[in-house]
Amino acid sequence: MNRYLLTIAVGPVQEFIKAARRTRDLWFGSYLLSEISKAVAKKVGEMSGLDNLIFPAPEELSSLDPDSDLNVANIILAEVSGNPKDII
Repeated sequence: MNRYLLTIAVGPVQEFIKAARRTRDLWFGSYLLSEISKAVAKKVGEMSGLDNLIFPAPEELSSLDPDSDLNVANIILAEVSGNPKDII
């Protein structure tokens, strides 16, 4: 079975930065992007297996729960087998 490197970018980050009028706006935009990225990473980890999640690479899926202490960048990398469109 073929294996693929799946890259998902959540964004656009620049729009959140440009829209920020105050520091708290910038903080909330960063927080929101991190929470969205955690949700995407958790779903990819559930579908492809936690061991196939490259970035972020939590020890357990519960680290990707909403409001967890883990901060996640806007890029998710995973090694998937089969058709990557099934996960996307």
